Amino acid sequence: MSNVNSSPRTSPAGCAKTDQNPAPRRPPACRRGEGPLRHVLVASATDDLVEALREAADASTTFLWEAGVDAALERLGRSSRIDAVVTDDPAVEAAIREEIPGSLPVVVKSAGEDPAGTLVRLVRLLS
Repeated sequence: MSNVNSSPRTSPAGCAKTDQNPAPRRPPACRRGEGPLRHVLVASATDDLVEALREAADASTTFLWEAGVDAALERLGRSSRIDAVVTDDPAVEAAIREEIPGSLPVVVKSAGEDPAGTLVRLVRLLS
């Protein structure tokens, strides 16, 4: 007599799992104490700003870099996962306010402001 339940278990996505090689599990960022995962677009002429922010931030923030107004607007048009924008160019903020409907948080980094200060302002906007 055949066993009716002999097929491999499947995950909700339909991927077969076996007991010999279970998929590793990692708790979501909010359960690891890092807060919700945030996606922040950094619009700057060079990648210096994004690198400084990456060094100052914890693992709960993902930074994406684009150079210039047009590239930033294109990325925002393609991605619905962007939670906020950080820039050192006031023209980027003006273009976002003009082109992107809604209230996307934008932080314009002041000249001489350290990355930690920029992150503090960003977190306040996202809270």
